[in-house]
Amino acid sequence: MKSESSIPVLPAATWKQVQACARAVEKRINQTGLILTMGGEPTFVPFQPEGEEWSTTALGPTKLLYARRFAAEWVQRYHPGSLITQSYGKQYPGEALPRWNLVIHHHPQRNLWSRPERLLLGPPLPPRQLANPKKVMQALARTLGLSTHIHQAAELSHPKTIIGYVLPLAWEKKGWTSAHWSFPSQPRHLIPLIPGDSSIGLRIPLNELPPDQLKRALTIEIKDGGLEVFFPPLDPEPYLRLVRLVEKWADTLDLHGLILSGYQPRQDHNLQRTILASDPGVIEVNLPPSQQWSTYHQQLEELYTAAHAVGLCARKLHFNGRVHGTGGGAHICFGGPEPRLSPVFQIPELLPAVLSYWQNHPALSYVFSGQFVGPASQAPRVDETMPGTLEELALAFRGIRHFPDNPELYAMLFRDLLSDSSGNTHRAEISIDKLWNTQHANTMLGILEFRAFEAYPEVRQQSLTGLLLRAILAMLMHRPKLRPILPWGSALHDHYFLPSHLWQDLDAICRELSRYGFPFQSAWFRPLFDCRFPEIGILPLGSAGSIHFRHALEAWPLLSEQPVLGGTARFVDSSTERIEVRLSNTRLAGEGWLLINKVPCLFSS
Repeated sequence: MKSESSIPVLPAATWKQVQACARAVEKRINQTGLILTMGGEPTFVPFQPEGEEWSTTALGPTKLLYARRFAAEWVQRYHPGSLITQSYGKQYPGEALPRWNLVIHHHPQRNLWSRPERLLLGPPLPPRQLANPKKVMQALARTLGLSTHIHQAAELSHPKTIIGYVLPLAWEKKGWTSAHWSFPSQPRHLIPLIPGDSSIGLRIPLNELPPDQLKRALTIEIKDGGLEVFFPPLDPEPYLRLVRLVEKWADTLDLHGLILSGYQPRQDHNLQRTILASDPGVIEVNLPPSQQWSTYHQQLEELYTAAHAVGLCARKLHFNGRVHGTGGGAHICFGGPEPRLSPVFQIPELLPAVLSYWQNHPALSYVFSGQFVGPASQAPRVDETMPGTLEELALAFRGIRHFPDNPELYAMLFRDLLSDSSGNTHRAEISIDKLWNTQHANTMLGILEFRAFEAYPEVRQQSLTGLLLRAILAMLMHRPKLRPILPWGSALHDHYFLPSHLWQDLDAICRELSRYGFPFQSAWFRPLFDCRFPEIGILPLGSAGSIHFRHALEAWPLLSEQPVLGGTARFVDSSTERIEVRLSNTRLAGEGWLLINKVPCLFSS
């Protein structure tokens, strides 16, 4: 695969060393008797991204088309027989529509969809190339024995213009069931839709139905250049039954441009899912959990290859020539095969050990993060948030012994301490928002999320970073030692926004892992480090050595609220940039030279 990155690919000999290190890590995890799953959220953009959809907004004119081609390429190359569906995700204030998700279902032993050419995986089709929704609904309903239950759907403002068809549908006691719906002041079989641009399956006024009425439905309409079949909420087995029925009629009626949409089936250990999500500025890929690092790396290799084939990559180019990651996430997550079997719950001392280890090693916060770091970033360290957090965190460490078998109270012990300065628990460097959050059914997952990690242009560097985290967790699982909380104060930014200090800390982490039995080498990270902190230039001084200039980190200050699109937003001031100036000959310090932040620098007036 051609590299679009300035980070060189790790040589084959080095990669063999990395794989040997990974085997040592997996062996140590197996010795604990626990399963440590890992996943991630790499992000991708076009080679030449243009428009707000590739900088600040989640939706746009080309992003869904890129995602469809991306999904089709990945399925065709590596997972034929997978099912590509479309669903709806988050919707934030100011966004007219929910963000779309492309969900790829794959089963280890079953072929879920055989004819991808019948799906809309390219540009929208003109209406004349799409089948009549009424005929498709009638065919499906006849097979289900429910043809008399079909309803017509129309906008309230144009009740005579039918835009789609609705079949109330649910699976009960190994069979399909339906109902006759009746809405006040409307003719029989006519459904007045709630105004909006979403699928009609999301705009049925279910609140107007009797409380004991069936409130699930299959809908069909022509939407966004495709024939959309919207699925009701179903368990995995009936969901796949309905998929097979739709595929059968797609062949019989020679359907094209199908969009299989609607509610996704609940999680099932045999039905794995990979999600391509619309996120601000990027396409984000949510990987299914892997029980081995080798599987995690294989998934990344497949995605990077498929992305490149359709014109996507994991890097952005800035006007000054610097190469950056795509941003938008790329977080790395760890958990267990089941929520309660997560190592975080099986080893109560593990989370305190992780938090204290990260607090002791700023390199884990800054070396692999995005361009924006510090208190106002999307992944601030625990000591960059609210005053007094460190003292309360130390108190929480002592409280874990009181909740050994209660995941809810265990998570609540740390929840309000792991957040940003505004109290947002999702925007913490180490987020437990998906550990055991009882506020949402899909966030009680036993997952520990590390958010200070960027998507890297070169896939092996992405995998290597995941292995570093897995090795640290393996070490802490075997020996959950609590490190003393360090009062960094101003030294945190004064020292560790500078590459030299960060490299020393990263090297210390690798040496500790090596002593523990994981032969990590800091040299493996040198290509990524040099891309993250590129050298600007060197001023030779003859026998006196040389002066090295290298890009460093800067914490952009958060500005006051400003009105934006009827609401308010807060921006960061990115007008400053820090540069490290380092002398190769430290003996010159104090001889006409000035020490700045304990790094010898030439002072010129």
